[in-house]
Amino acid sequence: MYQAAARALKFTVLIAAVLGGAAATASAAPSHSTVVYVNRGGGTVSAGDDDSHRGTSSLVESGSVKIPAWKGGEAKWKKVMSCVRDRFSAFDLEIVEERPQHGDYIEAMVGGQPSLLGYGKDVSGIAPYTGEVMPNAIVYIFAAGVDYDVEISCVDVLHEVGHALGLDHEYLCADPMSYLWDCDQVKTFQDVDASCGEDDPRACESGAKTQNSYAVLARNVGLRSQAQPAPEPPAPADEEPDPSPIDLPDQSDGALGVSIDGPSGTVDGDRAVTLVVHGRGDKVSDAALAWLTPDGRYTLDCASMPAGSGASCKRKGDDFVFRLEVGTGWRYFAAVVVDSDGKSATSDPASAYFQ
Repeated sequence: MYQAAARALKFTVLIAAVLGGAAATASAAPSHSTVVYVNRGGGTVSAGDDDSHRGTSSLVESGSVKIPAWKGGEAKWKKVMSCVRDRFSAFDLEIVEERPQHGDYIEAMVGGQPSLLGYGKDVSGIAPYTGEVMPNAIVYIFAAGVDYDVEISCVDVLHEVGHALGLDHEYLCADPMSYLWDCDQVKTFQDVDASCGEDDPRACESGAKTQNSYAVLARNVGLRSQAQPAPEPPAPADEEPDPSPIDLPDQSDGALGVSIDGPSGTVDGDRAVTLVVHGRGDKVSDAALAWLTPDGRYTLDCASMPAGSGASCKRKGDDFVFRLEVGTGWRYFAAVVVDSDGKSATSDPASAYFQ
């Protein structure tokens, strides 16, 4: 949202959306990464020009406002940040959780209620918007107003930061810049020419008939592959939350569980990759890999891999080693294990961008 009401409607999150289409060019990409500081600690902002260094914001009408810290807990915060980094990972953005001491940075303040800035409860975020990159903007995500929901908070960060990066609203449900929900897709920046709009299509504020959010971000901030020709994949601890004992079932009694090790962040494509499904429990009998590509969804059962597919799976104890060829673009994946009693367990979804 930018200075208008937005609905924060929950929707069913599926491992279903894959970023498709050819990569957009970045003809006017900056020579260095754009920094986005995601602030969970709160702070005071005052009326003034948009300046993250001075803590002044054009969205504060007068005086000062204290934005409270994130109060959704550590586990949810890690998931939100993993989601934000994942869905911004194609672009040359540096996502940080500590306030930079030098240089420009966009600040995303995550916490509090919309009433702090004079908005109604149906507003889940707010950002300034000029149609261009605002390198020192402050944007707001009212996470308390959506009960610290992980998916909504993540999408709100993408949406409001997107405005500070020059993006208008899109009338395309699968895109985080859209007001539309309940489309049974994970919201990612789409390489699609779509109408702008909120509840109905409209012309874009730029004067164009359509907006391609992926292409705009590629132009405004650059693609990660262009800024870093040989990028190192982010460390798993930075991309995926470190599960704590409270997040995982107690395996001391043989309870069924599953996790998956695979590529993460931005990695090389057009090659064979290995994913290891770790089953846990006394009676693990088989495992399957759910693998989503731009051209479809596939389920690979380790015990009955499809002939002629070029994919293989070998079991080593309760580990299942899948090996398959990948091209380029987004891949989303998850694992399922079953035991001899017919019970099943499903891993958290994961993703990687192959370039």
